[in-house]
Amino acid sequence: MIALDANSGELLWDVHPTVQDPNGLTETFVAAPIAWQGKVFIGIAISDLAGTPGRLMAFDANTGEKLWSFNTIPGNPPPPSGGAFWTTYSLDPKTGEVFAPVANPYPDFNRDLVPGDKDLTKFTDSVISVDAASGKLNWSYQVVPLDDHDYDLGAAPTLYRTFQDKNKDGGNMVLLAGKVGSVFALNRETRMLAFSTPATTLDNEQEPLTGNWMRVCPGVNGGAQFNGAAYHPEIGALYVGMVDFCSWYIKGRSFGDPALAGIGGAQVKDWASAAKLQAPRGWITAIDGKSGRVLWQYHAESQVQAGLVPTKSGLLFAGDTHGNLLVFNAKNGSLLKSIDTGGALNSGLISYSVVGQQYVAATVGGATENPSTVAGPLRVVVYGLDGNGKPEVVTLDRLEPPPGPGQTAEEAVFAANCAQCHGSKGTIGSSPPLLRQSQLADPELLKQFLQTVRPRCRASTPVC
Repeated sequence: MIALDANSGELLWDVHPTVQDPNGLTETFVAAPIAWQGKVFIGIAISDLAGTPGRLMAFDANTGEKLWSFNTIPGNPPPPSGGAFWTTYSLDPKTGEVFAPVANPYPDFNRDLVPGDKDLTKFTDSVISVDAASGKLNWSYQVVPLDDHDYDLGAAPTLYRTFQDKNKDGGNMVLLAGKVGSVFALNRETRMLAFSTPATTLDNEQEPLTGNWMRVCPGVNGGAQFNGAAYHPEIGALYVGMVDFCSWYIKGRSFGDPALAGIGGAQVKDWASAAKLQAPRGWITAIDGKSGRVLWQYHAESQVQAGLVPTKSGLLFAGDTHGNLLVFNAKNGSLLKSIDTGGALNSGLISYSVVGQQYVAATVGGATENPSTVAGPLRVVVYGLDGNGKPEVVTLDRLEPPPGPGQTAEEAVFAANCAQCHGSKGTIGSSPPLLRQSQLADPELLKQFLQTVRPRCRASTPVC
């Protein structure tokens, strides 16, 4: 983790708080850190693969010195342990609480493999409230006990207040959204569940896995991914985006792949439906912040992963991975405008004002899991609400991933772009073998997809 001078870009400090275990598995960071009152907060990621317990840490913002660390797996269990952090955190400056969303336990698909698992995993798939000054745990709430579906709580908690009427405040609330497919609202004073509201297709999501294949909705790539819910205080509504994508699970099968043997089972995304353009799709759901009642829903044509932005003017900005920037009436859900941005909306949306003019900026492009339309080059596109011309496009420079030991440049490109879903050889993984990716047989779609691949991918090499 590094600190830079905001004016000059000068490096102020550089610390390496992650560790490498004896098996050569290295921890990493995925979540964006947050900073407050001279401290920087961040937690490690992918701990169910990296061989160490998840932990949230605080560092001195001036020096980089580590101030405290909170382990999400109690005691000293044998690695791997799980309980990492896939996304950023929330903080209440009035109470000094850091709210952190904890990911799934290890092994991913078999709870029978770890003795005393209930005690070890009491913080996994949970929100933890930690004192920002000391790192002491205030309280926690677990969304999925004994998770064997890889249901990370992978979206930042949403802090909001309910209002009993126009003149009287209600309670302090925290809303949790994750891959389990429902949203959970907790009263922060009582630390009790106020409501749980489904926001995508649910099927077998609470059923323990067995030695037989089971179709589960949402699957490992369903539900809320990375971006949490947004709140409009004047309307009193919460808005959440979800991915409607199922998976097939089985416990205890590794198909001869050492990487799968360690996670207690296997899962395959429901590409049989995806090939028919039935999935993956997405939902945008408006929910009453006090009762949990669904106010309206919009069924998007593809995954909804982009952040949701409600504005004081009564608009709601959202997006899907087919590249549609969607503008809604935030109160009744009517779609006012859909703009083709030319690339997938995978992540952030922001709204801001310059000299009284409102703008919306969207990160556009990158790989998606949709059968069509695919991807698009990485860009930032800025739209003015009162503008009449074409949007200004900023192209971001990307660094090529360095090859690993004994790895060619082309193999490094393949590992960075393809291997996570298709396996190291392109023949096994949670997505179909590359030779069976029929949606990429269309030359135009293939051309568009290759625009997202990092440099040095030559058409003459097999990995391309």
